This record gives sequence, structure tokens and C-alpha cells, in this order.
Amino acid sequence: MSTTTPQIEMIPLSDIYSDDSFNCRQKFKDREVRGLSRSIKAKGLFTPIIVRPKPGPNGEKYTIVAGHRRKRATELAGQTHIQAIVKNLTDDEARNINLKENLERQDLTLWQEVKALEWYRDQQLNVFQIMDRINQTEAWIENRLLVLRMPAGVQEMVEMGHLTLGHIRSLKKFMNRPDLLGKYADKLSERYALGNKNVTLAHILPKEKKPRRVRTKQEILDKMDDIREQFKYLNDTHPEFVDGNGNIIATRFGAWATGYINDDDFQESLDSLEIEIKAV
Repeated sequence: MSTTTPQIEMIPLSDIYSDDSFNCRQKFKDREVRGLSRSIKAKGLFTPIIVRPKPGPNGEKYTIVAGHRRKRATELAGQTHIQAIVKNLTDDEARNINLKENLERQDLTLWQEVKALEWYRDQQLNVFQIMDRINQTEAWIENRLLVLRMPAGVQEMVEMGHLTLGHIRSLKKFMNRPDLLGKYADKLSERYALGNKNVTLAHILPKEKKPRRVRTKQEILDKMDDIREQFKYLNDTHPEFVDGNGNIIATRFGAWATGYINDDDFQESLDSLEIEIKAV
């Protein structure tokens, strides 16, 4: 079976239209573009961009599909041409290539990941169909689609970087109470923006004064089994998890065993840990 090697062309930058609304990242950090620009000046561009023969609004011959940041960095480096692979693509094919390339990057914000999945959702694709198109797990996709089901105000807090995925998962229980959802989201966002990066829903919920009940030995053993089961796959494949989060779980487990927190508070502590397993 033979394969066709993509043909790389040198195309004038002035012939390429950058449709930024087409790119899920939209905003780039200036220092990243400057750093890439210095690398291009010294060593050249290692990865060609992808374009398609679709005219731009100002007479451009091509529209960029993937490589918006590379194009900007090449322009900043003072180059007039850029290496590009030309592909004949439909709008949907081009969009899928752009999203897949961006979602495989490690430096996207949560909001950028959510916006990338928004297009797949709008295409009426279910989680498993999305999994066929991008290299991510079912849980990874479902967690970010959850953000899209949140009210616009909560989504704006995510866009600003003031709510984490752990916050969104813990707020899910209030989806049928928009008044409480908005209230607790505001409090979480405010504390997080002020620098309290460890704030969780448990910190802001009204505390009910209940008598402490120390757990029985059997309850403790059962709960330990539950925790092992919940994180079995993670411990097997990501042993560094223990180093990063083991002390947090141990502390919260001790609080639960001695009756200082209830079952819901303890489970929320586990859910709020920022654990994301990328699909291999």
C-alpha cells in the first residue's frame, strides 16, 4: 500500500487569509509568539502550516486551516513566505483538522478547550462520536461539555479563568437551582480571583451544626475500598498522582473518619481534585 507524502509549498504570507474566528484559541500570548519568532529566525519553521484554496476577503488566495500562531510568528520574524501544505477541504473537514490539532496541545486554557468542543456539540455529535475525532477520553469530553450546559454568567467566569473544572463539577448539583448555582459560582470565582487557588464549594457552603459522629471501623474499611476503586486506574497508570494528591486525600479522609465532615463533603474533596487523564 502506497502513501502520498504531502507536498510542501512556499507561499507568500500576503496570499494567506487568517480567519481568527475559525481558530478555537483566538488569543495568543505575546511572549509565545515572540519566542517562536526568534526560533524561526534562528532555525526556520519546523512544522508547515495547513491552508486550503479558499479566497480571503482582501484578495488572498488561501485561507489558513491550522498554524495561526506559526503564521504570526513568521510575519514577526520578517519573513515574506511560509512553508504550507495545501489541502482541498470542506468547511467541516477544515474545522475538524483545526480543532484536533489545537486540542492535542498542552497549553490550552479550559475555556479554549470548551469552545473547541462547542462546535462538535453544535454538529449534534455525541460523546463517542467526538472521541472518534479527537484524542481524548470520555470523561475529559463530558466534563468540558458540562461547562457548556452552565448559565452564561458561569461560563464567563470560566473564560476569565476564575472557575476551574473542579468547581464546575461540584456546582453541577445545583443545575436545577439557578439561584444557588449563581450565588455559589460568584463566591468561588471571587475567592479564586483573589488568590485562593484551593477554594472549593465545601469552603463556602453554609455549615450545618450537627453532632459529630465518629465512623465505625467497618465504615472506615468500606470507605477505603471505595477510594481504592475510584482511583484504581489512576494509581496503576499515573503513580505520580499519589505524590501530588495523596496528602490531600489522607487529610480529608481523617476529617471524615472523625466526623468533622460528612460523606458529601468528602466526596466533593475528591471530585474537586484537578485530575485529568489524557487518552494515550
